[in-house]
Amino acid sequence: MAANEMRARLARLIGNRGSGPLLSTYHAFCARILRADGTHVGIPPTFVIYDTADQLKAARLAIDELDYDKDSVPLQTGCM
Repeated sequence: MAANEMRARLARLIGNRGSGPLLSTYHAFCARILRADGTHVGIPPTFVIYDTADQLKAARLAIDELDYDKDSVPLQTGCM
């Protein structure tokens, strides 16, 4: 969404010039680099970036699998 806003602003400033320069958010740019070259540091190109809900779900699954007491491991949004 942020990258689309940047593209729209740039198009208003310089007009539509074909594909134009690469515009991206910092996080999308880094993900692009990791997908292209991450294998050099052990990251497969099919890696997944978890959002907060995915992180909490994975943590809850791990807690269940390890048979930990759910109340002894506080999970809250923004803690991961």
